[in-house]
Amino acid sequence: MQPVSSFPQGRVDGSVPPEAPLSPQQTPAHSDTVPTAAELVELLLREPDIELLELGVALDLPVRFLLSQAPWSDPGWLLNCLLQAACPVDLPQLALALESDSLKGWNLAGAVRGLMADLPGGQLTRAHQATRTCLVQLLRPLADSSYELGIAMDLRPEQVVDLQRAARAQGSREEEARQFVRQACDRAPERTREDWLKLIAQSGAGGLILERIATHWQVPLRGCSSGYQYLMQQHDMDSLSQLVLEQHRQDPAAAVPLSRAWPLVQEYAGRSTFALALGDATPPDLRALCDCRKAGLLSLLHAAAAEGIEGMDWSSLVVLAHLGLAEPALAAQINDPAPAASPARCPAAGPVSRRLQPCDLVLLAHWTPTEKEGLEVAALLGVGQDYERLQFQFHHLSPEERGLEIWRHLYQRIPLLETGHLVELFGQFGKWILVERLTGNKDTTLSPLVPLYVCSARAERFVGLAEQLRQHPHWVPAFVAAQGLDADARHGGPPGTDPILTLLNTLALDARLLQRFEAFRRRAVQAELADPRPVALDRNPGETTREGQPYAFLCPITGEYMDDPVPLPAAAGVIRYFSQISLLNALSYRPMHPITLQHLDLHAVPSVDQAYLARIRSWRARHPELEDS
Repeated sequence: MQPVSSFPQGRVDGSVPPEAPLSPQQTPAHSDTVPTAAELVELLLREPDIELLELGVALDLPVRFLLSQAPWSDPGWLLNCLLQAACPVDLPQLALALESDSLKGWNLAGAVRGLMADLPGGQLTRAHQATRTCLVQLLRPLADSSYELGIAMDLRPEQVVDLQRAARAQGSREEEARQFVRQACDRAPERTREDWLKLIAQSGAGGLILERIATHWQVPLRGCSSGYQYLMQQHDMDSLSQLVLEQHRQDPAAAVPLSRAWPLVQEYAGRSTFALALGDATPPDLRALCDCRKAGLLSLLHAAAAEGIEGMDWSSLVVLAHLGLAEPALAAQINDPAPAASPARCPAAGPVSRRLQPCDLVLLAHWTPTEKEGLEVAALLGVGQDYERLQFQFHHLSPEERGLEIWRHLYQRIPLLETGHLVELFGQFGKWILVERLTGNKDTTLSPLVPLYVCSARAERFVGLAEQLRQHPHWVPAFVAAQGLDADARHGGPPGTDPILTLLNTLALDARLLQRFEAFRRRAVQAELADPRPVALDRNPGETTREGQPYAFLCPITGEYMDDPVPLPAAAGVIRYFSQISLLNALSYRPMHPITLQHLDLHAVPSVDQAYLARIRSWRARHPELEDS
């Protein structure tokens, strides 16, 4: 094998001096000479920066073969490794672990218990291959928590880490190169050196690499003065777009070959929305660690394999183009084009409820503030999101991309969620903009095919809690103060998050805290039934002004009856009500609590306490003689 130094080195500007001599090992060759398999393997080993997967796409190698070179890109591969190592697996114990705060797989626990019917003692052994395959499919939404899953299966921490590394380990480049060359030569044995140079350029290899290969093989760069210029010549997006569109006109049902589709989308494959637009909700890190573009390519390959086609479905390419995830040259030529940056052309939910799809998440996340809306909906459905951890884990992402991660997490934790469930939820809590994003019309009404509790009993429970807290918002500051949650790092969220939903999010993250809140809620309900008067105020509820108006019903800022009372803690365990609009006006001038003088943001103002407002109105109706005063 020749040393790497036998390749002439380029100048700083990327060009190669024309007088650069050939190395002694080289023999003159012509551009129409067919290289041997050994020469090709040697070339791929000399140039490790040539991406073999992208070269395989340029060569139009079969999708199944390409994926066989990256088995670690399928989350089921790692899950299967964990299950095999952990056998026998105690399924009852695993089901209990799924309901823990660390795994948050409440909606999957019942399905795991359903697999125990045919297993003696609920023990999954290596002999139960069919059941293990079913279990892998069930656990796929939790693949991003593989470490916690391994611990739940009684594996030692070091075992789990070793299995993760082994499952993600790639084979030797030499063996991969030999397999790629063997496949390529079997399919097209007459490719010349010039053909290979073009294919390597189309795979995205750099200009200097192309110059070294051209010099080594004595292949002309065909009218180009540098490798970079040659690279650009092979990436003529206008011509390629015209070719793809012409092929589609001739055969609308045909898939677009990946060798033509990939160059049109490769520059956008590293974006968070790329895989979701293809219907793939797998986190990019599970596809390819620290290489978002490669993760996007693998998502494209998995999408093709799932559809059983050797290419990209035309509708998928159109969606990518309309989402601004394809070359503008293509988007501009598609019939009825939409602005590239607008997601409005992404297929919206129809008039009938259906299973939520990954592409829907792109629509829902394309709304500022994405993080706030995503976290609030996750809290409403009992999924929860540790916002501080999210910021730390995805600090390199924009707020919009972090918001998309929240929606992805929600999608994975409630696999059976329907568009009808979300439309009902958005309407119930006034999130009309999300109804419009999801369906294209804010007035849309959808009835889910099955009730929410069938998909997730926990989600139904949290929606009920949210509705009750809207009726009793004074419970929120009281419980937060009693539990000292202001000092809890998990009790937080993006600016503007509703305090009710901030508390719900915290409850969704901590099962023991949720139990304490349930006890608190029962006590509060019993106390209010026993004494309907407002309690825990900073004034005696019976204390009145000289005219006889209860101080408890008057806003401390304006001194007038409140039509929009909101509770705020005034001291330890003490609640004081303010008119919401008066409080917001005061905070816009000075963001300080009117009584304690502590810092208070506008977004910390809670919702109107409807139950307390009903008490005020009832008292005023019984005392019309005081209205003039």
